[in-house]
Amino acid sequence: MTTELATKIEAWAEEAADAHGLALFDVAARPNWVLSVFVDRQDATEPGKGVSVDELADVSRYMEAFLDADEDVYQNYTLEVSSPGVERKLKKPRHFELSVGRDVRVVVHEPIDTQNVFEGRLAAFSDGVVTVQTGPDETVELDLANIAKARLTYDFSE
Repeated sequence: MTTELATKIEAWAEEAADAHGLALFDVAARPNWVLSVFVDRQDATEPGKGVSVDELADVSRYMEAFLDADEDVYQNYTLEVSSPGVERKLKKPRHFELSVGRDVRVVVHEPIDTQNVFEGRLAAFSDGVVTVQTGPDETVELDLANIAKARLTYDFSE
């Protein structure tokens, strides 16, 4: 798949999500033309209020119209449209932007004060800096380039 086609597919996914009042979270293309599209609520700050199966089907149908009409798209593609899940990975700047106010677990490449794992509330994201509130009066600022892994956390006991 060319970079140009991947860009078109992401734009179609963005339009499909937006047309149904949802936000595009991510698009992934795997071998054999398997396209995975992850969508979420526009305001995903309320855990447990996910996207319905009907909404996922609507986004899928909307995208299929674009995919089927484009001659550069292999016609035996597989389209998977789903939610990124409550404990989703955060990889792109927009993932962090959409997740401000949520609980996170972040692992950094280079330790900060001998610590390389930080858990707490994602307090802010700006100019490539992730701010995690790790305690009532404690925050740590992490450079996005230093983040090895990050994901949302959810307390399933509640």
